[in-house]
Parts: sequence; structure tokens; C-alpha cells
Amino acid sequence: MKINRSLRHHSLRSRDLLPFYDSVFAVAFTLLAYNLPDQLGNGESGRLLNPLAWYVLTGIAVFLYWLKLRRLVLLDRVVQLPQLGLIAAGLLTVVLIPKLASLVLSHGVGVGTILNWTLPQIVNTTFLGILILFNLLCLLYALSLQGRRNHLRQNNAVLNSVMASQWLGMTGMAILIALELLASWFDNQYMLLLPLILIAEEGMVLQVIARQMQP
Repeated sequence: MKINRSLRHHSLRSRDLLPFYDSVFAVAFTLLAYNLPDQLGNGESGRLLNPLAWYVLTGIAVFLYWLKLRRLVLLDRVVQLPQLGLIAAGLLTVVLIPKLASLVLSHGVGVGTILNWTLPQIVNTTFLGILILFNLLCLLYALSLQGRRNHLRQNNAVLNSVMASQWLGMTGMAILIALELLASWFDNQYMLLLPLILIAEEGMVLQVIARQMQP
């Protein structure tokens, strides 16, 4: 496998990066556990979804994001400077999710209009916007790998499915934001819909991986 000599000193093997990567996600889970239990007794937040259930759903989201970006890092094999920047931005985004989730739990119930934003609208759209940002970072990472020649041919299908899943996720969350801003009947029902979008994203990729594993 050949590596561009000009980038030799600005790259590292993906497996050498994984311990740090996994540690940051462990911090995200710790922050999730630290931020959300204080809200478990908040009766107002339970009007739509029990706070404990929201805690579990957010944990599932963080886990799926860990898996999603980790898959791309492993496909990369040798991580160069542009990809390191995308990984750093992705990790920073994930660390924000626990605090945003606690804000949704405390202030996410309430309606408004697109011309008169309320606090719940701001909190909910910010949370969904951060999730879209993470998908966008993963998409840019996958696009940056298309021009590489250090991947086995069978990984091309996985890479294509990863990119398709990012588009699916961003589209689904953009629809949720539009409903949040435009529909008076839509409050924080996205708490129930969001896990379905994330699972659909992961299912697209797993189907391709399963086909490649068949003899």
C-alpha cells in the first residue's frame, strides 16, 4: 500500500487512533449518564416520553454514531490530516449530544411558529441540527475516501451504502426540523421517530456487509 510521501508525517494507522476514539465516546456516555438522571423526576418532561426512555434512546443514538464513524475509520486504514480534522469535528459533535439531550428533556416541550420561535423550537432544532452535522461529517469522510486507491474492491459497496445512509439520515432529520417549525401539532414527537431513522441508516449498511460475508 503506497502512501503519499508529502502526507507521510501527517498520517497514522487507523487502528492506532481507535483507543483515543473509543475513549472520547466513553466520555460521551459518561456525560450522558451525568446530565440526564437529574431530569428523571421532571414531570413536565414526561408528557410525551418518559425521561428514562429518552435517556435510553439517546444512548442508543450515541452508540450508533460510535459504530458509524468507527466503520469509516477502519475503512480508511491510514488516516491522513483532512480525515483527522473530520474525526475531531465528529467527536466534538458527539460530546455535545448529552448536554443537548438534557436541554431537550427540560425545555423541549412546547410549540411555536416559524416566525415566532419559542425556546422549545430552538432547543429541538439545535439538537436535530447537531445530528445532521454529524451525518454531514460522516458523508464528507466517506467522499474523501472515494479517491483513495488503498481500499479493497469489496469495500466500495460498503462505502457507497454508508454515503446513501448519510443522505437518508440527513433527509429524515431535515423533515423532522421542518415539522417542528411548520406544524403546530408537531412538538417533540421526533423523540419516537429519531431512533427509527438511525436504525434505518444502520440497516442499509448492514445489509451490504451481510451480502459480502456470504460465500
